Amino acid sequence: MVRTYERIQSGGVVEFSRLAIGDVRLLHLPGDPFVQFQLTSQRGTPQNFVAVAGYSESAMWYVGEDGIYTDRGG
Repeated sequence: MVRTYERIQSGGVVEFSRLAIGDVRLLHLPGDPFVQFQLTSQRGTPQNFVAVAGYSESAMWYVGEDGIYTDRGG
């Protein structure tokens, strides 16, 4: 399993997409995104409803901030 950072460093592309319908924003991310992406996305556009969906590339890795690889718990 290759982390997103390693994939980018090797020249690979990490794709994501966004769909906007009226006041609704749907963000599609590869892998299994952490809730921080939902919260940050919603703060970036508080006038809209934002939903984050994972596995857009059928990618099987975690997508999160740097700390997810070193934090313990959960």
